[in-house]
Amino acid sequence: MSVGTSLGTGRRFSGPVSPERAGRQLEVLELLASGKSARHIGTELYLSQATVRNLTRALLQGLGAHSQLEALAREFGLLAP
Repeated sequence: MSVGTSLGTGRRFSGPVSPERAGRQLEVLELLASGKSARHIGTELYLSQATVRNLTRALLQGLGAHSQLEALAREFGLLAP
């Protein structure tokens, strides 16, 4: 499975999506990639900001990343795992 996400530049990125990041984590990752804040993601997905932050934290941990940017770069294959 792969995901394509516009990063506000009109370009589409696609990369492998790990099964561990299916569901809400994938939705949050896609919205982070589009530049949305935790507040906007929460509003769009009907989640609290705390839940969005928890999902983001789980993504970072699962990818071994220290920042949201690093997580996106790893997920889209721009950095070695």
